[in-house]
Amino acid sequence: MSEEKISVEKKKNKVLTTIIFILINISVIAWIAFREFGGNSDKEDITQLRLHPVYIILGILVFALAVYCEYFKYDLMIRKFTHHSDRKAAYEVAVWGKYYDNLTPLGAGGQPFQVSYLIKNGYDAGTASALPIIGFLSLQFSFVFIALAVMIDRKSVV
Repeated sequence: MSEEKISVEKKKNKVLTTIIFILINISVIAWIAFREFGGNSDKEDITQLRLHPVYIILGILVFALAVYCEYFKYDLMIRKFTHHSDRKAAYEVAVWGKYYDNLTPLGAGGQPFQVSYLIKNGYDAGTASALPIIGFLSLQFSFVFIALAVMIDRKSVV
């Protein structure tokens, strides 16, 4: 087989795998939604749920802002470690890390996947390990800092 034919087949397989992956995710979410909101008389009727479109749009915008902040954090760290920008890797590390954090129990799957992704894309093991660890620690420190600032400012909260 020629090189072009193999790459076209790999591309088709990748697209097919992605479509199957998306369909599985949609079906799992639909199943969970049905189990949570459907059938039982002791639960609220899903038809009574009213969502204002503004809140849906704001939720999407907040999610996009969170992804952008994660991307910016990883892009900045990649530039500091490697002295060049790799925006594609920064974006994919941020998005896939969040995806696996939300997919796995206790939110523990994001960092190992990020390390694996970075090594697969040519980063040395030290850089690939340090980036997710620093990203996680910076998130924890920022949360603690914001919580302390709120507690100091609003003494009634404590």
